[in-house]
Amino acid sequence: MAYSPGVFTQLISDLGAKDIQVEELYAIDKDLISQYDPIYGVIFLFKWGKEHGEQSAQGGTLDENASTSLWFAHQTIQNACGTQAILSILLNNPGIELGEKLDGFKDFTREFPPEIRGDALTNSEVFARVHNSFARVEPWEEEERKPKEGEEGEAPYHFIAYVPVDGTLFELDGLKPAPVNHGPVAGSSSAEFADALIPVLERRISTFASTSIEFSLLALTKDLRLSPFATEETRMEEEEKRKRWAREQELRQHSFLPLVMGLVKEVVKRRVAEGKSFVQEDVMEQ
Repeated sequence: MAYSPGVFTQLISDLGAKDIQVEELYAIDKDLISQYDPIYGVIFLFKWGKEHGEQSAQGGTLDENASTSLWFAHQTIQNACGTQAILSILLNNPGIELGEKLDGFKDFTREFPPEIRGDALTNSEVFARVHNSFARVEPWEEEERKPKEGEEGEAPYHFIAYVPVDGTLFELDGLKPAPVNHGPVAGSSSAEFADALIPVLERRISTFASTSIEFSLLALTKDLRLSPFATEETRMEEEEKRKRWAREQELRQHSFLPLVMGLVKEVVKRRVAEGKSFVQEDVMEQ
């Protein structure tokens, strides 16, 4: 699944939530974050490493009581952490119109402990169908996993959510046993959310290796076309953005492998007909 603002915006819409848009934040900057109001939460994408283990609270406090007062689920499969991060924001914001599917799932899992909520998410046909509809078309797919202890390997990407709930900033990471409490948020504005969020993100990023700059920050906000401050020009730009997102999604879901294989076969047939030997490098140059 390609993780981009366009994909996440459409995924949220397909799950039934109303008037939500995802925007990428290109800097951890208060002025930039404050442009989006309201902000329902942010998704932080980074390369997972052993320093981000289950018990690491990154300056916060593991809050067992919040495991049931919030909607928090343990992650039981690795290739759906993006969808789970989205749900961690949607299902903890009473101001979001969730729609029938999400409302029903939230009610159904309300009394479950985190591990059973994770199982319910994993076994939901609705979430699987929506999630898989955004999967890239690939001839081979290697299962994403964390390298075992002592094993070398490319670290996988992981998604976590930061959400303001009842005046507290929570980090919701399905690989941790409980939500992480990062302290108070002074108010409900995006600027006040930024004041609480930025030190937490800076502290987390400081733990990354100096060569690791691969992380992204995505904000869930209200559909920008519905903003009372949106001009006609802004609305037109947003409509064009959605058309571009739709074209990009069509390309992601189209497999070009048959075309490539057909071209390779034609090159090989031509070289054989000409009495030339088959050399892979020669074919690729064609």
